[in-house]
Amino acid sequence: MSEIKSFEPEFTENGTIIPKQKFCASCKKRMECDKLYEKLRENHTTNDYAEVVLAMYYTCDDIEPLYIEFPILVNGISSDLAYDRDNNEFRVGDWCIVSLNAEGFDEDFHIGLYLGMLPLSILSMYDKKTTKIINKFNPSPAMFVPKFNKIFYGMNMRWQFIESLEDMEGLFESEPQEYLEVVKNRFKNS
Repeated sequence: MSEIKSFEPEFTENGTIIPKQKFCASCKKRMECDKLYEKLRENHTTNDYAEVVLAMYYTCDDIEPLYIEFPILVNGISSDLAYDRDNNEFRVGDWCIVSLNAEGFDEDFHIGLYLGMLPLSILSMYDKKTTKIINKFNPSPAMFVPKFNKIFYGMNMRWQFIESLEDMEGLFESEPQEYLEVVKNRFKNS
């Protein structure tokens, strides 16, 4: 393992950092690096921002960039796109109660339809040993909220599945009545 050494990052004339420089702050292993940890301890850093700034001034020969840098040799691309961390795949299509905390929407309770874990983005990772790129979902639970005719993701709401008619007591009369009737009928028959 190589020794950590001082490094002077290069900046543009307007003060932004020039990309693709190989220093500790741009290293994938930065969070687990014992050598960098010792430097941070020596400098008595007090917060994450100070640690990143300090990490801009050190580097070593074992750096692994955070992001894929081209050109690279690629011997395969695979996609691991099926992902349901909560194992709720069997509940797709179930009704739920949602309270939105998205900008421009109220935080009242609304009826929603669970659509499953849907992707917010796709993460691509490059494995240097196998020279393969692996694509993975960055998912979030998604709900269709009929009142707004819009899909919302888990990060914009609190939600729970409707398990009985009592769960619907917090719903307001302003909800689309045809949807409320469908849900009520489902639980009346069970």
